[in-house]
Amino acid sequence: MFCLGRGAGHRPNQVAKAKTDVEDIAREILVAESVAGHPHTVCLVDAWCFDGLPNLVFLFGGQPLKLKKATCIREGQRLLGQIANGLGHLHSKIIIHNDLKPANILVGLEGHIRIADFGCSLIDREDWRPATSLHKILTAGAKSKCQGP
Repeated sequence: MFCLGRGAGHRPNQVAKAKTDVEDIAREILVAESVAGHPHTVCLVDAWCFDGLPNLVFLFGGQPLKLKKATCIREGQRLLGQIANGLGHLHSKIIIHNDLKPANILVGLEGHIRIADFGCSLIDREDWRPATSLHKILTAGAKSKCQGP
């Protein structure tokens, strides 16, 4: 599990990251809820404000992707297949990640890939309004639709 936000407590298997830009936070929540339940994207469990700061909790224990020269071709193909599957799902929702890098690709203990950090994503939606979206989302709370390993 990892948590975004300054109000988040640090626990084992959590990564804390300050997110203060309202538009980035709203985009992060909107994209995470849009792709909820996909096996190759992180799952937003909850969102709330504490001391005026938004906090987001995602379900997934993993480390950023680190490829080594010794990574075999089959393993590389397997990882790339999972990344492509996650990106394909984002693109099917008219979302472009826009910040894909090893730090935003998390690998679980069993080698399962999940794409994270949607704060820079490009969203092609007419109803996208960052400030109102963030208020509406944090008031309603995140809806968890987590799936898979």
